[in-house]
Amino acid sequence: MKIQFRYLIILASFFFLMIHGALAEPSVAVLESESTRRFTPNEIFNHWEMDGVFDTLKNLQIPYQVLHDNDLIFSALSNYRLLILPNSKDISPEGVKAIEAFAEKGGKVFATGFSSYRNEQDQPATEKNNFQLSNLFGADYLRFNTIEPSAGAIRTADSDTIVLGRNTAIQVHLHPGTLVLGEWLNDDLKKRSFPVTLDAAIVENSSKNSIYAGENLFAPENSNNPQVKKLIGSLLNRLLPSIQIPQEIPFSGYPKLPEFGTIPLVGNSKTTIEVGLPFQVGSGFVTSESRFSVLDAAKHVVLSPRKDSMIAFSSNEDGFIVAGRHGNRFYFRARDLKYPLKIVLWHGDGSPLAPFKFGAFRDTLILKRSEDNPTLVNQLYLQSYLAGVVSHEVPFHFHREALKAMAVVARTFALKEIKGKKFSDYDICATVACQAYEGLAYEAPSSREAVEATENKTLTYHGNLAELPYYATCGGITEDIEKAWNLSPVPYLRSVVDGEEPIHENLSSDSGVETFLSTPQNSFCKASSRYRWRETYSAEELAALFKVSLPVLLKRSVDFSTIKSMEVSGRTPHGRVTSLKIVTDRETVTIGKDQIRWLFSGGQIGLGGLQSTFFVLLPERDSDGTLLSVTILGGGWGHGVGLCQFGAEGMAAQGYTYEKILSHYFPGTSLK
Repeated sequence: MKIQFRYLIILASFFFLMIHGALAEPSVAVLESESTRRFTPNEIFNHWEMDGVFDTLKNLQIPYQVLHDNDLIFSALSNYRLLILPNSKDISPEGVKAIEAFAEKGGKVFATGFSSYRNEQDQPATEKNNFQLSNLFGADYLRFNTIEPSAGAIRTADSDTIVLGRNTAIQVHLHPGTLVLGEWLNDDLKKRSFPVTLDAAIVENSSKNSIYAGENLFAPENSNNPQVKKLIGSLLNRLLPSIQIPQEIPFSGYPKLPEFGTIPLVGNSKTTIEVGLPFQVGSGFVTSESRFSVLDAAKHVVLSPRKDSMIAFSSNEDGFIVAGRHGNRFYFRARDLKYPLKIVLWHGDGSPLAPFKFGAFRDTLILKRSEDNPTLVNQLYLQSYLAGVVSHEVPFHFHREALKAMAVVARTFALKEIKGKKFSDYDICATVACQAYEGLAYEAPSSREAVEATENKTLTYHGNLAELPYYATCGGITEDIEKAWNLSPVPYLRSVVDGEEPIHENLSSDSGVETFLSTPQNSFCKASSRYRWRETYSAEELAALFKVSLPVLLKRSVDFSTIKSMEVSGRTPHGRVTSLKIVTDRETVTIGKDQIRWLFSGGQIGLGGLQSTFFVLLPERDSDGTLLSVTILGGGWGHGVGLCQFGAEGMAAQGYTYEKILSHYFPGTSLK
């Protein structure tokens, strides 16, 4: 009897340990996606972002298990109660189905940024340019906006203001029943003047089993802020109340920056360029993995820091203070060009607890002050600059000939900017207003190869550098320059069909454009996710958008309550809208040419605008004729003049050389 009792105790203890062990197992899983890393131009940045995830969960004292792409099967996911998708852009359709099944069976999902935006081959997996998990998120992808002051901060449903570091935002369109947990704020911490249905930063779906945030809150630039960590913790707790968040988030020290080691030099050309970086320069520090020098305005060396030294700087009304020295200009120069300079710019008062901007740049960083504006400039060899531009302007995994075509166009554009001296403090800006550039963040081996393979090559017309605008996707046909903007005609910037077959539809009519956009075409750019698109706005959303943008575009006050109609009142022979008539309850206004796109971005040029002017309007009215909504059926992304980047990729995929690609989009130019 005693023996049996002893066995019962042992058996009970065994079951207790099993249950206790099971309870001790992490209930939270984090996807570390190899596909997403593979399609990140510089994998070092992807590793760094994942470090931000792990650091945040450690600070929040949340046990977790790391999963990989091959773990995205229901039998593996069912071991957990909450799945975190931290900017997990590339997920296979099978993985998406497993995540959906996990949520249907009671699992919770917390996703950020571009999660599920592409499949495991970085290709669109939906007919619309959308998240694969849009139904789970309770929101559709609308557009990506990187133009400041978008996404300077988030105001939560509890009225907390959370400052972010990155200034990036994914705009979403809400599904019915989706709850808004946070809205975007401007950098000045004021609410943006957009309807909440288009300006939600954090949303919870109607089933309350998923929360989506339109920025990667885990990224170190954001999560360095304890407020952001607390926000993440509160959102995870909302999904899974068993998660207990500590009252105080410990300070984990200065942010750990990515390690680059040595980076390859690019080409042999010694031409240099100065790039104005779009950073608000307040305070921060510069460091490097090798020795570097600090020079004053006279280019005298004032400091020779050892590797990994952090040289602090701050700006004031008189200039800058660098390691206790005052001046209106300082140079931070790499001694060994194979090691980049790394810079951190603190938000606000420069507290190490604040969110920040981070960048890694080749050669030299310059702090300049002129006309009360502190400016950060990257001075480097032109070839090195182009290596960072090419794979920022187009995906780094494009075919080689498409990348080479982009390299020639970007080089020609840059040299023309240097010659034109448009800017007083630098040669060229680093935004889409010039050419997108973020240093090493987007530099890839393929872009370096394309730049070196076309070294010194430019496009000319009658011996002069050609004007070479470019954009993502034309939608099947490009446009004449004078029809897109108020500029004079240019012989080599004429409309061309983006394919080998002629277009039979009459694109000067609404019906012809609708037929063309609704019928499959064999265009070079047809693989683009923006080749065809559809956006629907309620009359209330349109009124809210236009109340912001019309005063900017018309340069006068505009007073109205409702939108009564929108009509295309002018169209080019190639299908693009040149005149849009908007009838309000107070007045009728007309917006022309490329400005039409900025009706949807507060009147500001940027990625937040309407995707193109190649569209038709499909209004919906009630029985009384009152406007309810307008669906915009469109094609392409960008202004449509010059190089169609996805068209170049389509041509390269069909075996065209970069010379043929350039002669197609810029007929009559010469490659020198």
